[in-house]
Amino acid sequence: MTTSFQTLHRALIVAGVAVAAVALVALLVYARDACFLVFLAMLFAVLLYQLAMRIPGSFPYSLKLGLVGCLMLGAVVCLFVLFGIKIENGVAETAKLAEKGTTSLRNVLDDHDLLRPLLRYMPFDSVEEMGEAIRQEMQDQRSNGGGRSPIGGQTAGAALSRAVDGILSASRTTFGLLINTMFVLVVGAFLAVDPATYRRGAVRMFPPKYRERADSVMGEMGTAMWAWMIGQFLQMLITGVGTGLAMWLLGVPLAWMLGLLTGILSFIPNVGPAMALIVATLIGLSQGLSTAGLVIVTFLGFQFLESYVTLPLIQSHQVHLPPALLISTQLFFAIFGGFLGLLVATPLLAVSMVLVRRVYLEGMLERDAAPS
Repeated sequence: MTTSFQTLHRALIVAGVAVAAVALVALLVYARDACFLVFLAMLFAVLLYQLAMRIPGSFPYSLKLGLVGCLMLGAVVCLFVLFGIKIENGVAETAKLAEKGTTSLRNVLDDHDLLRPLLRYMPFDSVEEMGEAIRQEMQDQRSNGGGRSPIGGQTAGAALSRAVDGILSASRTTFGLLINTMFVLVVGAFLAVDPATYRRGAVRMFPPKYRERADSVMGEMGTAMWAWMIGQFLQMLITGVGTGLAMWLLGVPLAWMLGLLTGILSFIPNVGPAMALIVATLIGLSQGLSTAGLVIVTFLGFQFLESYVTLPLIQSHQVHLPPALLISTQLFFAIFGGFLGLLVATPLLAVSMVLVRRVYLEGMLERDAAPS
């Protein structure tokens, strides 16, 4: 009788997990951008909470949180006041040099018979032409109903078109980008103001005998988010400063801008540094092939040191994510959710690993395998 009850109990758990998984997949398919924005808001809330809790003294939590918010707002305002115009000019100059580098690359490919076929993979002659093609693509998507077709059965061209649309889905207009940013900041701030209320509400959704474990798992998920952010911010700082210094030593124009761009893009592991390498190479091409070659070698060398020296040291104290699993997750979320999906892929993987370990491995497999 006991064995039958245990079998029925496990079957009900598996069925419940399956139903929850199907519901989650359906939610991600039909409201993926909203889900990603909510997750980003949770990350921001964890950041605010952890920073507030690390302020020494016996001040009330609300006062500490307010101080963190004021410091962050003040830092952003100072950044724009002191460096806003310089950053804007740097972005414009970077675009000009990248366009000049693209022209140089086309000329090099056209001068060599073996390399000339590669020109077909460079469909745009200028940044303006690429922007016009993107605007035309967005108009076509809107006229066809927004492009929310299923993933399956797409041709390579359709998949690429959908990936471009996904990348731009979070910021089709400046207003849309502002709304998404305000949503993340406001919701994250509300979550950070009274996190215990939301956590208790989530825990009460579980049966009483599982609530203690659910609360523990949620706490560990928050810790994993914070550990990942700390490791990522350290990596961004090291990558940005190191790249900027290396580009300055090589005499590459706008070295500080390349360092800033590389540091920001490093928030997205693997993909971000590759994007920065493309921009840096194009700027290097504007100065000649030898400079572009040195830029590539420097980037690859820096990435080697980062992968085998700095990153293992950071991960040994923070969150370790298997590289193959990380890249596969990034690829899936980039195809499925565009830029927003790529942005949340890594922290979502860190949280998912906690869930799998605590709920499935420790909560089901190891418990069932333990001798009675």
